[in-house]
Amino acid sequence: MTDALYSDRTICATLGLKENDYVFARSSLIHKDLVMYDGTLFQVLSLPKSIYKA
Repeated sequence: MTDALYSDRTICATLGLKENDYVFARSSLIHKDLVMYDGTLFQVLSLPKSIYKA
């Protein structure tokens, strides 16, 4: 697996997002503990195991 680094501007352009929408989405993912962000780099976190059994 190769690590890739993208600027906020590149992410917005690739996803077709306005900067405000991108910042909101990023904040939402951080709040839900799906990503960590140190102001420079993101780390995608593991999804929690489901508490429900099929």
